[in-house]
Amino acid sequence: SAPNALRAAWLQISNMTDKQGGSVLAMVAPASVANTLMKMVKQGLNPDKGQCYFIKYGKDLTLLRSYQGASVVAKRNGMIGITGTIVYQNDEFEVEVKLGRTIITKHVQKFENIDDAKIIGAYATATMEDGSVIVDLMNMSQIRKSWQQGQGEGQVHKNFPGEMCKKTVIARLCKNIINSSDDADLEEVEPYLAPMANTQQTIADKANTVPLQYESATITYEEAAV
Repeated sequence: SAPNALRAAWLQISNMTDKQGGSVLAMVAPASVANTLMKMVKQGLNPDKGQCYFIKYGKDLTLLRSYQGASVVAKRNGMIGITGTIVYQNDEFEVEVKLGRTIITKHVQKFENIDDAKIIGAYATATMEDGSVIVDLMNMSQIRKSWQQGQGEGQVHKNFPGEMCKKTVIARLCKNIINSSDDADLEEVEPYLAPMANTQQTIADKANTVPLQYESATITYEEAAV
């Protein structure tokens, strides 16, 4: 429901504060707020379900698609299902590339190899509606570089490296599927954005009032997109 998602988004944005407790809504450009809401609705994301987050970058409000949100959008673009698999040291693992497409030809994993300290990479496998299978593969060097692009390698990565590796490679494959699709799945967003047409006036009227004291939410990599 686009109207419900917009209401949830507006509530979250209105309650966002910076480290000093100032209203984020008063600091960002109104046009960036409208653009962020449009992107959210066009992708069919719902912030109440943890599918996206709002982040202040400089004077702009931006939309960050979460791991769950990436999977949702990819499924609207022909993906039936997706799985992530860890590759450990001493696994029998072979990869072949045919016409630019990665194919996992062999992966034999022994129980005793399963050790978070011995992870050497991960791959995601997506099944599409046309019956094709798409694979994306990342070694640990690539995975760690991806982590550094986000919030960095935090405690959650150290405590649950296997799960975080799978989420990272799944999110990247979903992103590739989404970026290579057309816009056939996008909703007509103008009717839903009409209530936000007066965003600038709403900010002028409300942004400088005394805000309620909410604790700022910290987005962990486990919840965020790659």
